[in-house]
Amino acid sequence: MVYVMYLGDTSPSSFVRRGLGSELGARRAASHLFPTRAARRMNADKSSTAFELSVWPDPTIIASVRRFVAELCGRVLADGDITARVVVATHELLDNAVRYATRDASRIRVELHHLDRDVGVVIATKNRIDEDRGRELRRRLDEMRASSDRGAYYRALLRRAAEGVEGAGLGLGRVHAEAGLDVSGRFDDDSVLIRAEGRFVPTRGPALR
Repeated sequence: MVYVMYLGDTSPSSFVRRGLGSELGARRAASHLFPTRAARRMNADKSSTAFELSVWPDPTIIASVRRFVAELCGRVLADGDITARVVVATHELLDNAVRYATRDASRIRVELHHLDRDVGVVIATKNRIDEDRGRELRRRLDEMRASSDRGAYYRALLRRAAEGVEGAGLGLGRVHAEAGLDVSGRFDDDSVLIRAEGRFVPTRGPALR
């Protein structure tokens, strides 16, 4: 099932959720934002759930999105740990995208896939950024990839933040360390696509329903 949501188009405090039930509608929605292999596989995979959001630069909307994500994951996941990971990662990635977007709407897509005994999670955001922010983001991502210990990396970020270092990167650090997702970036002219993904074994109950 695919959910497509548009936030802030006419009223920043309201959102519309539209379920696309037809196979054609699901295929179009899955490829609209980020045409990845996972999205294409999802078209034929009835045990997968995804949603897309388009959010105008308004940080106050993030709490509403977080509540929606928690409710949706509560319905389709039977695992509190994986739900918490998805909620944390979605919140932090969307917060970064909205906070640093230079113009236009920020976009986010979340996919949940049943993979044998695991649950696959893919979260991607896309937004426009200026040159300085792009350079800083590349540096943060390179530093993250070079770290072999997620916990130690995040503790180092906390120390930087405590020392007053501006732009310590705590948001992406939480996605990497607390949510346990691998984070990567793709830069294209004045925009960036941040992708976080991982696979987790449910601790109780079926992975997806």
